[in-house]
Amino acid sequence: MASKAPCNSFTLHSSDKAVTPLGVIKCRFYKLRDRFKNLYHIYTDGSKMGHRVSAALFHKRGTSAIRLPGATSIFNAELQAIFLALDVVRRSKEKHFLLLSDSYLVCLLCEEVTLTTIQFINILKHAALSQTLVKQLYSAGSSVT
Repeated sequence: MASKAPCNSFTLHSSDKAVTPLGVIKCRFYKLRDRFKNLYHIYTDGSKMGHRVSAALFHKRGTSAIRLPGATSIFNAELQAIFLALDVVRRSKEKHFLLLSDSYLVCLLCEEVTLTTIQFINILKHAALSQTLVKQLYSAGSSVT
């Protein structure tokens, strides 16, 4: 059974964060959140500081975080956070969700998906693997073109 395609909103990405006042960003966030107030909200994030990498999520029933290997890219950390959120979605009795991520690239990937959850997870894993392979080839001095 195919899932409904995710609907992405890039309203918070519409201006340069460096020159947009924090109050404007907060106002846009609150408007977006209120627009989807009937959905179950899950916030995700991946972070990297030196060799400390983690993926985490927050929702009204709890938080979850995992430590990742030090060589993990921020992109893969963001993907892992989405995997955590998909696990919450899978186990939840809720029917409608709002996943909030600050990873523009991961959101773009999600926008293209009109597949089952399993196919979607496989696509995300393939994207993570491809990015890791490109990084390894680049580090080894191979041409990636």
